[in-house]
Amino acid sequence: MGKGRYDDMDTGKRSSEGRRGGRFYLMTLFILLLIALAFISYLVFSDKNEEELIEEIGENPLLKERYVVKEGDTYSSIADENEIAESTLESINGNVGLEKGLEIIIPPSDGVLFKADSIESLSGYLAGIENHPPLEIILLLNELDEDSVDGKYVFIPLEAGNTNKIDSSDEADTSVVENEEERVEESALTKGFAFPLENVVPPDAMYSFGSTYDGVVLDGTGYPITPGEMVIAIDDGVVTKAGTDEEGKKGRYVTIRHNDGFESTYYSLEVIGVTISDEVKKGDVIATIGRSADYFPTPMLYFVLKKDGVAVDSREYF
Repeated sequence: MGKGRYDDMDTGKRSSEGRRGGRFYLMTLFILLLIALAFISYLVFSDKNEEELIEEIGENPLLKERYVVKEGDTYSSIADENEIAESTLESINGNVGLEKGLEIIIPPSDGVLFKADSIESLSGYLAGIENHPPLEIILLLNELDEDSVDGKYVFIPLEAGNTNKIDSSDEADTSVVENEEERVEESALTKGFAFPLENVVPPDAMYSFGSTYDGVVLDGTGYPITPGEMVIAIDDGVVTKAGTDEEGKKGRYVTIRHNDGFESTYYSLEVIGVTISDEVKKGDVIATIGRSADYFPTPMLYFVLKKDGVAVDSREYF
């Protein structure tokens, strides 16, 4: 009888250990399953977030410029190179690790990114920040309206510093600014647009609209000019772009949207005196000519005028 009792005890012990082993096995399997699901979710949502970034942020007309991170780059160095605040870069791209080869978005000016659930949410957000353009200007720059803003990423330009503003320390002749009103009256020609240079009489064009240069049909007109000459807005409008030509050929530029479907762009600039969302008047000094373009053999203003998105011969409008 004693032997039978010990056999029963041994069997009970093995049974208890078996149940514990089974529970441990199930628990381990459950944990592994959770890890697998987490990993799969990470992959799925990583792809989704990347697609959202390309689709929702990348399609914003103000956020198309990209920068490929180089060895040793930091947010600070990239911000300095592009003359924007480090906080602006982080607002657009998030505080991600800057690995070599990573592409990040370079906004055209200082500002913040906001995902608007509705026009009301955007208005409420704007009420909490300072130095931003009016709501209608922000919508115009982002190519949105009150009915299409829902769920969209909106870039809100903010007032930047004066690091790229024209002032009395620049080498260019600032006396033109003092006589601005007089020059505007003198330069109001037949079609109502002011000629984009300070000269009242337009100089001869070295490259004319529709001619071929470097194997490409030109969509603008090139005027050879001495570096330092002032560039003026041809008409009232809003600055929609300011930066460097993506192809690196035409140098720094400014684009202004005018009434009646007109848009003017000024290339080969040296010092840019306006920022995105600035409202300008006809004859306002917006920049100086320089040597930022290697495309042409001599310093010049390369001027492009568009009507309803189509390039036209600007000489017919002066």
